[in-house]
Amino acid sequence: MTVFTVHAPGGDALAAARNDRLSFVPEKISWGALVVPILWAPRHRLWLVLTAWLAATVAIEIVALKVDARLGAILSLAFAVWFGLAGNDFRRWTLTRRGHGLVGVVEARDEDEAAARFLGRLAAKTNPGVASTSSPEFDSAVARSGVIGVSP
Repeated sequence: MTVFTVHAPGGDALAAARNDRLSFVPEKISWGALVVPILWAPRHRLWLVLTAWLAATVAIEIVALKVDARLGAILSLAFAVWFGLAGNDFRRWTLTRRGHGLVGVVEARDEDEAAARFLGRLAAKTNPGVASTSSPEFDSAVARSGVIGVSP
């Protein structure tokens, strides 16, 4: 199971859900950011991140050409691994910069299941007669953390 953070423009989960504007970001390594960052960043509209990645890549290549090719290779590999590990954090940072607030945390196998669970909890909160689709253990753990905007 993967933990997803849920973000909504202006921090309004209900309005974002109605307009299909919720963003679900997994808390795991981003294989796209690790393997093909030059395609991954534009796909997620991470323009500042792409610019920083290009600058760092050029700097590493300069080190490789002027100082030592082996050092450049080691730095390049280390940077790629770090970028893959931090990729989804860059997505969260960009969403926050654009005014999207953290409105929830959901544990699910994939993004579709995360959306179903989050929307089920949101419906249960706004319509008390609707049953929640998330586990009681996870709901109580998240509610204790104080992070989630839609606790049961």
